[in-house]
Amino acid sequence: MAEVIDRPLVKLAKTFEDLAMRVDSQDEDLELGVLNHGLSLMLPLLRVLGIAFKLVEMDAVQKVDDLTETAKSVSSVKLMIENDIANDCVRTPYSPSRNLLRLIRGLDFCRLFFRNLLNEELSI
Repeated sequence: MAEVIDRPLVKLAKTFEDLAMRVDSQDEDLELGVLNHGLSLMLPLLRVLGIAFKLVEMDAVQKVDDLTETAKSVSSVKLMIENDIANDCVRTPYSPSRNLLRLIRGLDFCRLFFRNLLNEELSI
């Protein structure tokens, strides 16, 4: 079983299943470090997509690194967003909440890309 967890896609899927359960439970605020770890697991996936995704990968790496630094001083996603609102920097480029939003959009793009790729392969 240990070798299954070491596979990157399995690890990514397991992490996001755990994150989804935390979000769905709504009992606790989502820890920024836990979410950021999940987002960092998608970076190897972007690397294997080749040169067409190089800029996307570089941008994602920078945003994950920035959120890693933010997670050292801010414990939760909710608190991070509240801090950005209080400091009037939600719309500022590279603010933590904006970085998180762009990472989530990038992840959603990858999800749609792979879904369409699988649909194309299945229809051939």
